[in-house]
Amino acid sequence: MFRGHIVLIVVLLAGTHVYSQTTTSPKPKSAVTAPKPKTVKPKKRPITRTFETQLSGFASEDSEALFARLSVQEVRAPKNWYIRGSFTRTETKNATSNHVTTQRFDSRLEQMRPNDNYNVWTGVLSRRDRHIGKKDNTSGYHFLSYGFGRQLDPKTKGDIGLGLLDVYDEPGGSKPALMSSIRIKKPLTKTLSLDGDVLVLQPLEKLSSTKVDSDLGVLHTLSPGLGLRLSWSVTNLIRPVRSSHEWDSVIRLSISYRRTSTH
Repeated sequence: MFRGHIVLIVVLLAGTHVYSQTTTSPKPKSAVTAPKPKTVKPKKRPITRTFETQLSGFASEDSEALFARLSVQEVRAPKNWYIRGSFTRTETKNATSNHVTTQRFDSRLEQMRPNDNYNVWTGVLSRRDRHIGKKDNTSGYHFLSYGFGRQLDPKTKGDIGLGLLDVYDEPGGSKPALMSSIRIKKPLTKTLSLDGDVLVLQPLEKLSSTKVDSDLGVLHTLSPGLGLRLSWSVTNLIRPVRSSHEWDSVIRLSISYRRTSTH
């Protein structure tokens, strides 16, 4: 009797052992991978370039004049710059032929800082060659400065700095001079706008000899990019066309073309 029970128990245990060996354990679940964060590309700062040209001229029986100016400006934070060049030729037809040519080159580089402030490099070269009969003479100046500026309002900038000034009609070569300037570009109406540069130079060796170079203009827009500009230029840094005067003052009406692109 006991043998039969023992045999039955052994058979049951053996079957349990075989069942445990053949039973497969469940596969572990694969770990869920978190999605990779998307890389956000930094936005490119827009680059604005402005190309502008101005032309003016007239002719009569006694005289003729030609004026041309070309400027390129780029606004690319944190640096802004512009270069501008102009050429003027006047000729008087009388008993003594009088030819006067004037070349001018301006450059400016701004390094922007917080709170609408900036560091600025300014360079100016202005030269006038006069040919009267067989006599030639040259006048003009060149100037280079480094300074600081501030955006006074959305349409006006002001600079102060220190540089070297060389006036060709004055002996002594390059001399240190303080610099201050105002630049303005402001719309007046839908078709009229005011623009201008006023540069004041104060030589440190001669405080009574303040130098001014300015250009103010009103632009009347005829169509997109095209307009008429009435300007007034005043300077005492270059010998005037009429040599008997101390200041050179010119009022000019020119046609202007401007093109602005943003990238």
